[in-house]
Amino acid sequence: MNTSKLLLLLALALFLGACKDQCSFNIDRYELLTGVDIPKTKKADCRCDDYANISYFLIDIDDLKNTSYQDLEGYASKFQFEARKNLSMMGENEGDAHFDSNRMLVKENREEAWQLLLNMENGEMRAYRELDSE
Repeated sequence: MNTSKLLLLLALALFLGACKDQCSFNIDRYELLTGVDIPKTKKADCRCDDYANISYFLIDIDDLKNTSYQDLEGYASKFQFEARKNLSMMGENEGDAHFDSNRMLVKENREEAWQLLLNMENGEMRAYRELDSE
């Protein structure tokens, strides 16, 4: 491997490491992983440790009126969130105590170790992604 390619890879690794905890980077990463468009948010809280990324987003429901989704129900339908009895949160921890579970819908892929939960009452979204242990 020549020096310029090695430097480019090192720079990319440093950039990605620096962005690790930035919520905007996490939103983009979740969108690529899940195929779900995360619309404009009012607030975001992103946490990352050695095992997982857990992010909380509050979707701007008023802004959805200006999109093709029209409302939260249209958004959930478009991206095939589903209702499920006995729903369990992947990677649940003490930080989830504030996450209200009323009218919760889910989209997940357990094989790829990710899950999106959407609260249909207030537009709060919880995104979870397990990190590779290698």
